[in-house]
Amino acid sequence: MRETKLIIFDVGGVIDRFDESMYIKYISKKLHIDPTAFRNALIPSLDSMEIGKCSLAEMEAKLSKRFRVSRAELEWNSAFEKLNGVNWDVVNLINRLSRHYRITILTNVSRSRHLVKMHEYMHKVKYERLFASCYMGLAKPDPRIYRYTLKKMGVQPDEAIFIDNLKVNTDGAEKVGIKSIRFVNYKGLVASLKKIKIKID
Repeated sequence: MRETKLIIFDVGGVIDRFDESMYIKYISKKLHIDPTAFRNALIPSLDSMEIGKCSLAEMEAKLSKRFRVSRAELEWNSAFEKLNGVNWDVVNLINRLSRHYRITILTNVSRSRHLVKMHEYMHKVKYERLFASCYMGLAKPDPRIYRYTLKKMGVQPDEAIFIDNLKVNTDGAEKVGIKSIRFVNYKGLVASLKKIKIKID
């Protein structure tokens, strides 16, 4: 393995603590909707939103019609802001790592969620470039999204490390030759980085 030049971070579940299951649970309980039915209705539209093929308005219209609720009652952005939290330990770690390595962000995200994240806290993270699935038309774990990121950053697979909370995404990166760390918590991430001799301070 060559010397590490680039560290690629996911956002959801790593930099922030939000997971769509939190939104599903919150809205289902508030609107007295069966959570399984709500999840089954939401996820296909959400997957399409994350690759830019469905708009927020289209998604809300489908859910509104399906469950006979208003679009306002779905609280797409306000629920996210209420439920989400930033992992500031990870943000501070990234900012320290940026002294020694190039940092980039690779995230599966809808445009609506992305805009909120950029406004509220991503501007406090020191990274060189951000790759968002909603603008790329590709999502992890598609191997093309990792190869595209590497090409744009001008590094080889064995010169990069990828960090994500989902095994399916770390497995996807490993398949194209990128060493990956599955994020569980801050302490575990630090230990994993130290184990492969990454400079943290």
